[in-house]
Amino acid sequence: MNKAKQTAADIRKFNRFYLPYFHLLTQKYLNSDYSVAEARILYEIYDHDKISARDIVNNLRIDKSYVSRMLKKFEMRGIVERKESEEDARRAVLLLTESGKNITKKLIAESNLQVEKELTGIADCDLDKLSYHLAEIIRILGGKENGDY
Repeated sequence: MNKAKQTAADIRKFNRFYLPYFHLLTQKYLNSDYSVAEARILYEIYDHDKISARDIVNNLRIDKSYVSRMLKKFEMRGIVERKESEEDARRAVLLLTESGKNITKKLIAESNLQVEKELTGIADCDLDKLSYHLAEIIRILGGKENGDY
């Protein structure tokens, strides 16, 4: 088996472990009203100033019609709003409303607590190794130096 095939098999094996380990196979994320994809889109808007729907599609590598449907749902719920870009009138930027910010902050806090809970009891030296290797995965696959995702 060539290296790429072996690495692909290793990544798939890791995903089969990781997703259930962190309870990410459930229909709703962290027992909220949102799927993992919806929560991730909210995070993108929260984390990026002046992000567009196209930016989200490119950043997350997901279908633009799927993103569009989710954004419409968020707008109807009053958690996301679109505004004309100050730099380019042809471009709309997405912003969280106060309600959207509160929801997203709660999801972030709950996610952090969930992961921290799963890591409880792991030796500090192993946590250091885990952090190092996770950063290396991001560097290798993402070509990013800072590893902010």
